[in-house]
Amino acid sequence: MFMYWARDNTSRKDIFIIPPHLSGFRIESERTVYVAWQDGTFGNLKPGFALEWTERLANVGGGVEMRYGLTEEDFKAVARRLRSAEREVYLIAPRQRGRASFPLVYANEEFIVYRIPSWG
Repeated sequence: MFMYWARDNTSRKDIFIIPPHLSGFRIESERTVYVAWQDGTFGNLKPGFALEWTERLANVGGGVEMRYGLTEEDFKAVARRLRSAEREVYLIAPRQRGRASFPLVYANEEFIVYRIPSWG
């Protein structure tokens, strides 16, 4: 399963751009995610967080599932904001989305995991 691949093959400092509706990734992989649908409930406690969550959700297509119209440039823009010398940025995309030009690091029947290179 790709969640365990992430846990066993990436650094704890790395960050993942996941389909926002994907449940359990953060817990099973023990990795940071850029945005998850369920995180929006924290906006009830801190309105500033709600604004950040809404912006992040929009950056990956908004709604329950990523829009398939997002381009590689959209994901590169997110990765540029997240990248640091200490961490890599990965993208998990539904297999039916099609192949991206990013380096493929893992795939199963449902998802493909890409590393978004620093040149991205």
